[in-house]
Amino acid sequence: MFQAEDGIRDAQESRGLGDVYKRQFDSNTLGADKTGNAHDATVTGGEKAPGREGSGLTLTGAGGLRVPATDDLRAGEGFTIDCWVRFSAVGQNMNIASKDGEYLLRVDPPAEGGSFSFFVELDGQLEPRVNGPVAVAGKWYHLGAGWDGTVASLWV
Repeated sequence: MFQAEDGIRDAQESRGLGDVYKRQFDSNTLGADKTGNAHDATVTGGEKAPGREGSGLTLTGAGGLRVPATDDLRAGEGFTIDCWVRFSAVGQNMNIASKDGEYLLRVDPPAEGGSFSFFVELDGQLEPRVNGPVAVAGKWYHLGAGWDGTVASLWV
């Protein structure tokens, strides 16, 4: 089981463009985009649950939160993923946030060390990755994964 409170912010927010995508789990409609940009997500295998602060989302591993692809949500020149996560168990590969052909934030499988990792796809390759500490079950982690168009960063 995986619990999350998350949002993805455009790196241009500091220039006054605001959130491109922000997910909040404080309504009866799981996956509703609270920015008004109509990027609602579909939630399968999950339900509203207490978060670290306020409401969160519990995922069973039998689905997830899926946001349809749109040009508004392309990684482009920069973005930041900011989320709180907690796992009831670790010991397998667990994707936290990803976009095909662009980026992946996950917990590596045990054979690769079981640590938090962030990848940005360049020239068709997800490597190199940026690594954080090994994930521990039952502990809340505040993750920040960023890409400025040149450098990938991961804060745990």
